[in-house]
Amino acid sequence: MSSSTHPPRILRLAALGLSLLVGCESDDRQTGRGVLVVVVDGLRSDHISAMGYDRETTPRLDALREESIAFDAAWSASPTMVPAHAAILTGCDPLLAQRPRDMVAGASNWFVPASVPRLAIEFAADGWMTAAFADHPFIGRLRGFDRGFVHFTECGGTPAQRQVGLAGVGRRFVDWISDLDQDRDWFAYMHMNDLERMWTNAPGVSVPSEFIPRPELDYIPACGRARPIYHAVPPARWHADRTLAEYEVLYDAELRWFDRNLQRIFDRLKSEGRWEQTTVVIVGSYGIGFGESDLYVDNGTLSDVDLHVPFLVRPAPELGFDVGKSIAEQVGLIDVAPTLLAMMDIAAPRAMHGQSLLALMRGDPGGVLREYTFSTGAVYDGFAVTDDRYSYVFARHGIGGGRTLISSWFGLNRPARSTVRETLKDRESDRRPGHSGRDVDDTERAARMRAAGEAWYEDVRRAQRVVHLLDFDPAFIDADELSELRRKGLVP
Repeated sequence: MSSSTHPPRILRLAALGLSLLVGCESDDRQTGRGVLVVVVDGLRSDHISAMGYDRETTPRLDALREESIAFDAAWSASPTMVPAHAAILTGCDPLLAQRPRDMVAGASNWFVPASVPRLAIEFAADGWMTAAFADHPFIGRLRGFDRGFVHFTECGGTPAQRQVGLAGVGRRFVDWISDLDQDRDWFAYMHMNDLERMWTNAPGVSVPSEFIPRPELDYIPACGRARPIYHAVPPARWHADRTLAEYEVLYDAELRWFDRNLQRIFDRLKSEGRWEQTTVVIVGSYGIGFGESDLYVDNGTLSDVDLHVPFLVRPAPELGFDVGKSIAEQVGLIDVAPTLLAMMDIAAPRAMHGQSLLALMRGDPGGVLREYTFSTGAVYDGFAVTDDRYSYVFARHGIGGGRTLISSWFGLNRPARSTVRETLKDRESDRRPGHSGRDVDDTERAARMRAAGEAWYEDVRRAQRVVHLLDFDPAFIDADELSELRRKGLVP
């Protein structure tokens, strides 16, 4: 966890108010610094051509990689949308954004409380103009995602802008950046849901011919009764004549289209004279599976197909980084927020659980940050623990996800009950995607990783209750527990 300190909240909020009034021009630069974070749902790492994929899906991202620092072992904090975005925007374990069930009954279970740190608040308090462009209704004000953003556009934009996906989000970003004063520092968060939304229209779309379907996937998977569901394609994503190989081709073709059109946004920054001063981050919030971990054309497992995501940082040239290199050390997406703050010389709140990756990016000694990364928030109850070689998953398949999901795991004629399944994958010796069939062989290592995961989530769940009580009624908080969690850097 980060050990940096920051000014009291009241001082930072006062600075934010002053910045909005006078613009906080701190020097004579003609073009302000920019930070653009592009977060793509459903973007799995092993379908990026520069990361070893055998299809040329991302030629423009591959070229951008030559100007960037790539984290080849980046792990999402969650395989589902709301917690994954919460982790990126707060720098904290996403469980802090889940309401404790005994506090709020019958309400939405996901909400980022005001007491949790925000990347946007730190930028705004330092005088940067901040904007977010959401591409799904779940990433919105009702779940607390708007805090810190001076300009926050929810899915679809205004009634006159009803356009979603890369086209809609990109247009609204371009309109915003074009109206921004050239000398103003800015931070923008662009959320793209194209790789998930594509399946809604997929039944009426013909399979493109630019990629050849794989013979080993030449079978038509079963159609499920609901989403999510094991061992079948969800009904809204199923097509009677489509093989699994064709589903994969559709995904890769959409990724190729997305790659080509994302470049247009970068070209616009260049035409406006902002590219050289802009730091760009491209990251997948989570991946998508094609049966490798029991879900077909869907996401939500704690396997590498859902958690291993691309993470690319293209620093503005004026920052002086050595680019065109890859970093093999494992990192988590909770590290995005503290890293960007460190790059812009802004102190990160101590209560951010992530670590700045600046030392790794600079090539400084001592850049290995942690022994494990942790992930949770799957369609079932459990957690994943990842180190520099092994991936461990602890899953209770009878808890969470609903009756249909549970029955699809156990079989329709078996009662729904909880069973614990543990898997341990050695990623060096077994490079196949997914965790199916990888039961635990090294029981000693699995026990250590399970103990680490249980200890982490015991502390996080205690912090979860505290941060929600800070907004609800601080009188219920035990002073000794609050002091201990603050000492560990888990709560503000």
